[in-house]
Amino acid sequence: MKSRLGFLKFFVFAQWVFFSTAAQLVVSTQAQSVDSLSILTYDSIASPKGLAGHLVPEFERQCQCKVKLISSGDAGTLASRLELEARRGSSSMDLVWGFDELLWPRVRPHVQKASFQKLAPIEREVLGLISKEWEEGFVPFDYGVFSWIVDTDSKIQPPKDLQQLLAMAYKKKVLLQDPRTSTPGLAFLRFTQAQISDPQLWSRFWSSLSQQWLTLAPGWDQSYSLFLKGEAPIVWSYITSEAYHRMNGDSKGRYRAAIFPEAMPVQVEGAALLKKAKNSVLAVQFLEFLLSESAQKKIPEGNWMLPVRQGITLPTAFQGLPKPKKWMSLKGSGEDLKELLKKWSHAVHSQ
Repeated sequence: MKSRLGFLKFFVFAQWVFFSTAAQLVVSTQAQSVDSLSILTYDSIASPKGLAGHLVPEFERQCQCKVKLISSGDAGTLASRLELEARRGSSSMDLVWGFDELLWPRVRPHVQKASFQKLAPIEREVLGLISKEWEEGFVPFDYGVFSWIVDTDSKIQPPKDLQQLLAMAYKKKVLLQDPRTSTPGLAFLRFTQAQISDPQLWSRFWSSLSQQWLTLAPGWDQSYSLFLKGEAPIVWSYITSEAYHRMNGDSKGRYRAAIFPEAMPVQVEGAALLKKAKNSVLAVQFLEFLLSESAQKKIPEGNWMLPVRQGITLPTAFQGLPKPKKWMSLKGSGEDLKELLKKWSHAVHSQ
């Protein structure tokens, strides 16, 4: 009797182990069968309060998949990460999300050449800035016009041109981003090159400006954080930063965008399918989603930029923002930018 009872207990236990193990295998198999998408992007997009926080949960619900974000500091480090992985000969990423026209020459070698023209109706002005790259896989998702943001409580007058930045009144009052690591910083560098055509005058300008800035931040996040802490009253940013402050209680207009009479530089940010993507089908679905009406409506308050899709109604805070008379494209070859950065480095370190 005891042996039969012992056998029965063993049999029941064995069945429990079998079905428990089988159930775990089913769960494990189901988990492995869920599609996943790996996206390289920059910190402010990847942060919980950034654009990814507004868009990724919705996309995951639509595709019944899992999105893995690989954060890579500021946008300026994205290209370096792609180049590093290319040298190693291995990559686990499907998409890159958050480069602009200035980084495109470095990003392009790692991108699948494909036309996405039929994804969505794009604003004509934006298409005019990146039309050639659009044919080769550059999928624009937002854009912004650069400007100075001034804290008017400081009583400092907004600069009216580049040369005014060299006045004593602006000594240690300016916050800029490092053009070697930051796309806004690189955009400002290109802007100065366009406005000061004489190489010697341009070099002297940067030599003098290096004495004016409070710090040269590695990225936009760091510079704007210092600005909000009151460390300096002027920061290189975007016109849409004024909308951010409006949205967050600045009803009196303390923070104002200041633009020059000259054409102001415009940044168009894009996403692209990588050559070694393991899930290209899901990656293309994400690109389509980025340009969907639902996603584009979230661009203004999700990334504090402007949507590229036609017909998107902007939030109230974005209406009535200052407008430059002209836009300046930031396009340029990779070699030109390398040479420009060399000249800049020589100018700012030749004191």
